[in-house]
Amino acid sequence: MRLNSLCKPASALTIGGATIDVILPVVDSNIALAGKHDVPFINFAAGGGAVNAATVLNKLGRNVSAYCAIGDDPEGELLCARLTQVGISLDKVEIIENAKTGRAVISVQKDGDVAIFADRGANLSLDGKALTKQVHTDLLYISSVPDLALESIFDFICHIAPEDMSVAWNPGSGQIRSGGSVFTKLLECTDILLMNAEEAATVLNLQRGQMVTSSAKESCLELMRGSKAHVCITDGANGVWIGKNGEIFHQSAFSGRVASAVGAGDTFGATFAHFITNGVEPRQAARWAVHNAHASLAGYDAVSQSLSEKTLANRVAS
Repeated sequence: MRLNSLCKPASALTIGGATIDVILPVVDSNIALAGKHDVPFINFAAGGGAVNAATVLNKLGRNVSAYCAIGDDPEGELLCARLTQVGISLDKVEIIENAKTGRAVISVQKDGDVAIFADRGANLSLDGKALTKQVHTDLLYISSVPDLALESIFDFICHIAPEDMSVAWNPGSGQIRSGGSVFTKLLECTDILLMNAEEAATVLNLQRGQMVTSSAKESCLELMRGSKAHVCITDGANGVWIGKNGEIFHQSAFSGRVASAVGAGDTFGATFAHFITNGVEPRQAARWAVHNAHASLAGYDAVSQSLSEKTLANRVAS
């Protein structure tokens, strides 16, 4: 069956972080802290959870808006220009006066591992109040949001949004550290939960009140108990575990050159959400999502190397 026959054009609204990423390749892991060092390049890119997911969903053919907060500064203008350039709507972008646009410095090691140093800036002012009955979307994709926005998000999902709207949630560090009522409340209204193995283990340990070592598979099994959601636990080169309604399966990752691992999780999550909410069978959706995440590893920035729907179909079929 052709991919385009499965997936109809649909809309998506992503909520969460927006940053200007400064990408710095580290050519020597033993580099001295003092002195000046030459690097092959220093790149600037649009990043943050909401922007990354919006970019991936846009490439897959969705009509996408990003709901995020930026500062009234040159970095904010650059971010808006990048979003406009790739066709993402700015109608939900909030400009926060006297705040600076979020920034992140991403240090990329030779093996593709990254260290990220983030100044969240205007992202901390996102309050979620633009989620009103005038908002209509097929897919609501929630990434890292400040606690300030949670009440409005809950209210929108539970009382305002249409019943056929799907909710995908890739929780941020604040929601993960809560581990309790906030996490449980969000999980109850989520159709797709997206976490990495370390994040899932952290949530479960907080809920247990004790430190227990859990594998990605064990975390997936425990998190899907009593949940209606597709629970996706990514584990880097070890692939991903996906479970729902007591059934669980594993999708392997693909080997190959890695320029940078930044954004691979966002690419997987947005791609999986796209296909699942278009009625694609979970194992097939996972396979396509892993293919797209693997493609994103070829770029130093987060998602510029993610694929269009047509290119992804050809990649999967080959």
